[in-house]
Amino acid sequence: MKLYARIGQRTAALRQYEQCTRVLQEELGVEPHEETQKLWEAIRDNRLTARKSPVARRVAESRPRHNLPHQVTSFIGREQEKREVTELLAGTHILTFTGSGGCGKTRLGLEVAEAVVRGYEDGVWLVDLAPLSDAARVPRAVAATLMIREQQGTPVMETLENYLRRRRIMLVLDNCEHLIQACADLVGRLLRSCRELKVPATSREPLSIQGEVVWRVPSLSSPELDQVEGIEASDLKRFEAVPPDETLELLAQLVDKSMVQVAENEGERRYRLLETIRQYARDRLAQTAEAEALRSRHRDWYLGLAERAEPELHGHDQIAWMDRLELEMDNFRDAIGWCLETGNNDKVLRLAGALSLFWYVRGYYTEGRHLLERVLEVGKKASTAARLKALYGAGWMEFAAQDYDRMEQFGRQSLALAKESHDRKSEAFALILLADGAYNRGDNSLARTLLEKSCAQFRELGEKWVLGHSVRLLGHIVKRQSMAVYGRVGGRGPCDRTGRAGGTSLRGCGGRTGTRHLLCS
Repeated sequence: MKLYARIGQRTAALRQYEQCTRVLQEELGVEPHEETQKLWEAIRDNRLTARKSPVARRVAESRPRHNLPHQVTSFIGREQEKREVTELLAGTHILTFTGSGGCGKTRLGLEVAEAVVRGYEDGVWLVDLAPLSDAARVPRAVAATLMIREQQGTPVMETLENYLRRRRIMLVLDNCEHLIQACADLVGRLLRSCRELKVPATSREPLSIQGEVVWRVPSLSSPELDQVEGIEASDLKRFEAVPPDETLELLAQLVDKSMVQVAENEGERRYRLLETIRQYARDRLAQTAEAEALRSRHRDWYLGLAERAEPELHGHDQIAWMDRLELEMDNFRDAIGWCLETGNNDKVLRLAGALSLFWYVRGYYTEGRHLLERVLEVGKKASTAARLKALYGAGWMEFAAQDYDRMEQFGRQSLALAKESHDRKSEAFALILLADGAYNRGDNSLARTLLEKSCAQFRELGEKWVLGHSVRLLGHIVKRQSMAVYGRVGGRGPCDRTGRAGGTSLRGCGGRTGTRHLLCS
């Protein structure tokens, strides 16, 4: 990792960490060492970069750590409030900005956070809760923002506590009002165990927890804000049926009128409605005849994105594609919810199946496991191809949960369905699930038989990227069997040749995940 970062290959360095994490979890059931995690964080935050001159190096080391969006509009009229709140925040661990919708809570909170960002060596991180509707996802939203993976067999809250306990960090929780109890529970628990943690929050009402300081944000007395807060349906009607060539001009008008917020992060601009406007617009949309058609278009677009991304997740640009999917997780949740609500079982299976590798690599074990089980239950009459993909994904979620019996159950279902439909590729995938299950139960002979058959089929089909995984596991089985007989493995024996074959397969398809591990096994 460090070598890649030093020669300027940051993406390759981040890939190396994901490979390391996956291998440690799959083979030993452990997480990377704390020093390895810190190295990854330094690379992720561009604090460990290619070697530069002393001056350039000092500039890189002084770069702040945060995900606060770059505001493209000026902050006017609240400088005094900003100074007062900044001073107040220094003396408390939880400060909640309250006030009516559209009064400027989020912007004031972001300005204060940006003013103190250099005082937090482990960063200032914005957690946008507006898209969430499920209170149970609040801890996972925080973990995702901090890029913390779920750990097998450990609740997310416990993982968060362990991570934050030894760090000086600020978490900015934005839009807490619709998840008020979940936010209060999370903040209260974290503050009890994490002494260096600071939490500014924005909400229409206080969290009502011990030690909370509440700052009431008054409404700005400007004509533009009055227009936003008093918005009527007639105002929205003016923007209906806009020709494509006028979209950017319209967007600029909405930004100027404070109806749309724009933020820039890592060179990309993203637009979103003020939360009050979003809720109002969604309520209005629900009353129209176009609501179902628009939500279906939204579902189809995100299904298309997931299926476009799926083959890229094991290629050269896997990190970039996973980062893109991470940004759209709330949209994917909404699309899956709409599929379930409307009974579109085939599309929900396709969507969940396409996202399963992303969920596995990025640590969405609990959410992915529950979603895949649910869609498989409702989608029993869906197309064979959709069910096969979802069954395979569900098997890997059970592997992450270390429930190898359930993993093999999904493997057997997948194998039977694949044989029935004469789908040799899906049959080979199912054999991997069954082989992994047998391996983890200690049945090396069965695991080897299943994997050899899987490898033969993948070679025949030319599926190099997954062939590498099969060969890697086969190498471990040979190693385990050799050690059982001879007590050690050495020289250029079958294990060594098997590992090198797997490494060659992975290099040939462009995905680096697992290659180095294969050659070192």
